[in-house]
Amino acid sequence: MSDSRNGFSGYSDILDKLWREPVERYTLENGLTVILKEDYGSGLASTQIWVKTGSIHEEPLLGSGLSHFLEHMLFKGTEKRSGHEFTQAIQETGGYVNAYTSLDRTVYYINGSSEYITLSLDLLGDAVFNSILPDDEFDSERDVILREIDMGLDDPDRLVSRLLFENAYLKHPYQYPVIGHEELFKKVSHENLKEYYYRRYIPANTVMVVTGDFCSNDIKPEIEKLFSSYSKDKFDEPLIFPEPKQSSVRENNSFKEVNLSRGCLGIKIPSFKHVDSPALDLLSLIMGHGNSSVLNQNLREKKRIVHHIDTSVWNPSDEGLFLVTYLCEEHNRENVQSAIMDEIAQIKEQGISMHQLEKAMRQLIVNEVNVRKTVSGQASRLGYAEVVVGDINYLKNYFSKLLHVTTDIIQEISSKYLIKDHMTSVSLNPTNGSN
Repeated sequence: MSDSRNGFSGYSDILDKLWREPVERYTLENGLTVILKEDYGSGLASTQIWVKTGSIHEEPLLGSGLSHFLEHMLFKGTEKRSGHEFTQAIQETGGYVNAYTSLDRTVYYINGSSEYITLSLDLLGDAVFNSILPDDEFDSERDVILREIDMGLDDPDRLVSRLLFENAYLKHPYQYPVIGHEELFKKVSHENLKEYYYRRYIPANTVMVVTGDFCSNDIKPEIEKLFSSYSKDKFDEPLIFPEPKQSSVRENNSFKEVNLSRGCLGIKIPSFKHVDSPALDLLSLIMGHGNSSVLNQNLREKKRIVHHIDTSVWNPSDEGLFLVTYLCEEHNRENVQSAIMDEIAQIKEQGISMHQLEKAMRQLIVNEVNVRKTVSGQASRLGYAEVVVGDINYLKNYFSKLLHVTTDIIQEISSKYLIKDHMTSVSLNPTNGSN
């Protein structure tokens, strides 16, 4: 197959405009990293605090869900404000506050009018660094999370995801669910929670991102005043064991009272930092994103052996997975898995068309432009680049590599990474299928 380079040089101008937008990054004396990006005209601002801690950092209580529990407790009050006062202050300004916990980060953010940006900074900083984690809230919030865990155990899609990660990762803490295992979560004490908070929630382990309708020269003195007095503490990162190389297929087919079979194939791929990451993202879009993708056309439209099928790339800071998920009748499960492997073999042998590559390229570029239309989206992209990747220019470098991907490169990386011996296959099936 000849090396056909894509014709997407025209997108360089669109992307270059994004990279030329000024971003200021600096660090306070206590170690807090600050990222500021002005975006005039909207009258809005997003204030985000990214803590570099998640479920993979919970040693010696790995699998307990400490990070997620702490997220729930953080806005319960400080010496300065009660939990009710936090909520009231945000509601009165018309703002929106939320948070999420992941494997490697916990993020807190307030989106709202730029008129109240100083208040948002004060509220977030107070909660993140001054939370008292009140004892009288501990049991009630634990009950809330226990109900979440129960709901997850009744959710077939979450169960399939849990099966996959438990079988794909035997040493690495990616094997543990962010919310924690119920039996381990129940053992978490108030002292465990406080110790984890005091150890991980420090300025040196935190990044603040502010985007929106403000002047950096005006807001920097406010940041200095609000945040410079917080602790200069340092800490040692927990030891994270690397995952041993997988050398054979792993399979786990489970059964429950469900109507359809849900399955997932996960194939080991390198982290997002690898040079092949953009090409793997394109391959995923070509194979299983949208009705015109390869797997949808061949398995759903032509063969009619699946109700739903898609692909995605999950590639965090360590070794990730190329994912194929599907929903089908139980009697078709083995046929579906076989057909997926046939389609992978077809791409390895015959490659993909220029049209398929161009479409996938366009999807990634348009999505990036659309994400950045909101101040919240801009802050999220900057936070991800700084906290998860450790390179504020990561996305500029990513799209530079993306624009040089060819059809031949797609074919090469499909052979390089979509290897059966590196695959974990799991499924959740109707109980009558086990008979």
